[in-house]
Amino acid sequence: MAGQTVRLNCSTSDIYSVNWEHVPTGRTSKNYVYLGGTVIVPYNERFSVEKTERGSFALTISAVDSRDSGLYRCIDREGQGEQREAQLAVIGSNPHCTSEEVIDENSCGIKKQEQALLLCNISYSGNTAPSLKCPDLDVTDIVNNVEKSNKTLVSYKLLIGSLPVSVESNHHCYTSRSMVPSLPFKFTVSSVINSTQQLQLSAAGNVTCVANSTGPCSYRWTNESSDIISFDQTLEITAPGRYQCRASCPLKGMPCDVDCLEVVYISTGETPSNFQLAIVILSLVASILLATCLVVAVAICRHRRPKNKHNHLLSVSMQNCLVRRSSTREPDVEYHGEQLQKLVTSGLPENS
Repeated sequence: MAGQTVRLNCSTSDIYSVNWEHVPTGRTSKNYVYLGGTVIVPYNERFSVEKTERGSFALTISAVDSRDSGLYRCIDREGQGEQREAQLAVIGSNPHCTSEEVIDENSCGIKKQEQALLLCNISYSGNTAPSLKCPDLDVTDIVNNVEKSNKTLVSYKLLIGSLPVSVESNHHCYTSRSMVPSLPFKFTVSSVINSTQQLQLSAAGNVTCVANSTGPCSYRWTNESSDIISFDQTLEITAPGRYQCRASCPLKGMPCDVDCLEVVYISTGETPSNFQLAIVILSLVASILLATCLVVAVAICRHRRPKNKHNHLLSVSMQNCLVRRSSTREPDVEYHGEQLQKLVTSGLPENS
């Protein structure tokens, strides 16, 4: 019966270990169950081998279900010697159910699914296939019911009218011949949404792009020239500029590309601080004032000449104003410091 523990005995007088093989019902190829003293994946989840000193290698299967039905073969001398076979038929098998991916809200124009599809396989004996019950699901219809020619396997496709409130919770189904539930299964609801997230950097560094998606995605980065620069999820940004990240997140095999992140990197060396701007402005003002004072000094020295018109203006600056006498007997006159400041306000003396 489904859900029970089954024990298959195998003993050998040989000093070597044995191999256990399984040929599932409806198949001709074999699977290794026990090889080289180890239970092989995925059988190791519920299968175990108990070895004794007398050469016994008992195969134990816990919570058997339809997947465990079939032919079991024990071969000594590590698969090179004699063999013995045993047939296992699980009656009233618990169903093996898998749910299809359900498409939810998305930004790719793919229609949202209001219903989900559930596929359950059941192995059975007799002429009448068992019915299927899923008490925590709203089963509205059985899409098709396919019976194999040997009358040992039936497949149900069930249409779920409304998804459970908690799609991430475990669900179970069972047959009318057994109240042993199926292995737990979940509904996968997939969603991919555009993101308008923006990030501004003031220094170089690494940026990771994460899509607003329930499933796995692949990524690509482009620069402001729309050139693809990386297919990694994380980008190392070293140069100032604008960068765009987009993700490809398939929904049931259909392509779905969405925007994820926009990054703008502005180097602090390109944007002057307020202090630097103030220094530049003050430098300009000081240059303008200096030039203005120099123009005033030149104008005074030229237009306020003494009555002796033979005197000549030799040079002028902010520090001094030099006037040469027409007579070689008289020395040149140089005005500087406070005298120059007084000259600016009153002009040259008449006898200068």
